[in-house]
Amino acid sequence: MNKEINHKERDHALLSASGSKRWLACTPSARLEEYFPEVTSAYAEEGTKAHETAEKILQALIDGRRRPAFKNEEVKEIAKEVQPYIDYVWGLFTELRKEHDDTVIFLESRVDFSDYVPEGFGTGDVIIIADTTLHIIDLKYGKGVPVSAKDNDQLRLYALGSVKLYGDIYDIDSVVMHIGQPRLDSFSHEEMSLEDLEVWGEEVVKPKALEAFEGTGAFVDGDHCQFCKAAAVCRHRLEKYTEITRLQAMKPEELASNGELSLVLRELSNITKWLNQVKAYAIKEMQEGVKFEGLKLVAGRTTTVLKDPDKLVEVLSKEGVEPTLLYKPKELCSKTELQRIVGKKRFDELTSDLYEKQVGAPTIDLAESKKEEWKPGGDFGDVDVSQYE
Repeated sequence: MNKEINHKERDHALLSASGSKRWLACTPSARLEEYFPEVTSAYAEEGTKAHETAEKILQALIDGRRRPAFKNEEVKEIAKEVQPYIDYVWGLFTELRKEHDDTVIFLESRVDFSDYVPEGFGTGDVIIIADTTLHIIDLKYGKGVPVSAKDNDQLRLYALGSVKLYGDIYDIDSVVMHIGQPRLDSFSHEEMSLEDLEVWGEEVVKPKALEAFEGTGAFVDGDHCQFCKAAAVCRHRLEKYTEITRLQAMKPEELASNGELSLVLRELSNITKWLNQVKAYAIKEMQEGVKFEGLKLVAGRTTTVLKDPDKLVEVLSKEGVEPTLLYKPKELCSKTELQRIVGKKRFDELTSDLYEKQVGAPTIDLAESKKEEWKPGGDFGDVDVSQYE
């Protein structure tokens, strides 16, 4: 029987397996992240619930019990979403058990890979051992970008920890690492010999992990920066992208060479992401009262939003306006176009209670601008900085 796992505390080691892509590429980032608090998100909470739900369903299958009857509507929906993952896991286990009747399955196993990564541990969602092969399966509930099991550092570390956990009990000579992403209908796997996996651990992971644990090595930017807590304030990125944006601001004919222009173009996507991260970080800090010299937080662009399209059509139809004039193909005409049809003054009289002003998300402006400064508890409302991330 598996020890009960606190799903919210699954993987919070300094050198976590989930963050291994980042700290293997940029070793100093691990210690840099220590300056930032642990934060959660709606997506992380959703993922936690998905793991809890999948575990309960699989445990019922293992025990030969009826499927859990979930009462919470959100959990019911999650249970539907993870069903392809359940089918994948149980189908694999069933097929392997047909070939090897001593096949075993374990859920939510705490795995220790500290032989390769200082203080390294994590949680293996599902581990199946059949004959001399260990299968480890990881549930990814996100639906943004497909995650592949091929060359996946996180899964390889979990596999190393799983072999350490069960290797003294079972004779293991190969591992198969699986990722199931049910909401994208994405399932992938990678097979390695145990020897190759351990060589990877010794030669690739161990030296980099030691550097990361000690906070040494070189800063390296790349796609792995996306989820780094220090991404917005990393001096390495600041210096690199500041220099590149200096080139970007020059006219093409002023560039010293095509090579410099190529540098700008190659890094354009990363620069944009970095600037958005910096902006999101600054907005959060300014909401807390932190001052940035020469800048202030102001309301975003205000837009006028129609509250009730059907009521607007009813009002203008009574005014004698042909309904066919009120619509573009498949949508209501804009406020400006409707004012032109009815007459601005009369339109405003008829529809004054059908539109409302919506203040845009706060944005950063120069301190000398005439716009009102945002203040905590003011009229601008809560700031959603996810648009900048």
